[in-house]
Amino acid sequence: MQSVQVLIFLNLCFVVCSYKILVICAFPGKSHCKIFETISVGLMEKQHDITYLSYFPIEEPLLNHTSVDLRQPGHSYLNNLDMAIFTGTIVQKWLIINLVRAYAKGICEKDFGTDTVRKFLNQSGPFDLIVAPMFNSDCYLSFMYKFEAPVVGVSTLSVMEWVSEKFGLSSNPAYVPNTLSELVNPITFVRRIDNFLMGVFHRLYYENLMVSNGEGIAKKYFGEDLPPFKKLVYNVSMLLVNNHFNYHVPRPLVPAVVEIGGIHIRKIRELPQVGSSSLSFPTDVVILY
Repeated sequence: MQSVQVLIFLNLCFVVCSYKILVICAFPGKSHCKIFETISVGLMEKQHDITYLSYFPIEEPLLNHTSVDLRQPGHSYLNNLDMAIFTGTIVQKWLIINLVRAYAKGICEKDFGTDTVRKFLNQSGPFDLIVAPMFNSDCYLSFMYKFEAPVVGVSTLSVMEWVSEKFGLSSNPAYVPNTLSELVNPITFVRRIDNFLMGVFHRLYYENLMVSNGEGIAKKYFGEDLPPFKKLVYNVSMLLVNNHFNYHVPRPLVPAVVEIGGIHIRKIRELPQVGSSSLSFPTDVVILY
């Protein structure tokens, strides 16, 4: 009888193998960080211990997480980008990459130079996994070197031109649009040529200017022994992409690249009932919450 009770007790015991995960969203854009926040909350709900580095800390009252706030006093991080720059002339669209480089250089330099990040690097770790952005810079892959942990990359846009080849991803310019180009139906020969040339230009610009800028900044804070970004990138285990074939052009993918478009959409919650259900309202009345 006693052995039966012991077996019943053991069947009621559960073992939870949780991991200590560092999630980095060091881009000061609310829409970008929403993807990282959703990933973090999902991991927390699975009982993993999350450390979240972001300009927009998680506000949900979940116990198993630590938010590291990157915001600086006196700075505004909302509504500070004029979207008109993405609808300009062809020349302006080609040179958007220069704006991307400026953002990447400024953010990496600013983040790594703050007391918050320096304190975090000196006092935190180890981590079992790092979730890092792969958008406009690879400088945050330096955390892989610091904490000796595997990395899952996240692109909050579609796959950037300079990221595709690092995962063996086909990026045929005849039908796969450059993220910063305008390859829309009807796909004419001229648009395909423009898409091809812009892709080549952006890839060369990234490899020859943006990578060297990022490596210079990272070595200042992580040491001269930091491996080249090219070596770090090829050690990224997986890339999660905020993309979906329903609203982007379908493209062939490799197993290491997973589309997660729409992950930020939560389950529908019913609106709270207002007043008595027996009350009747005129058809032209609108109730705002």
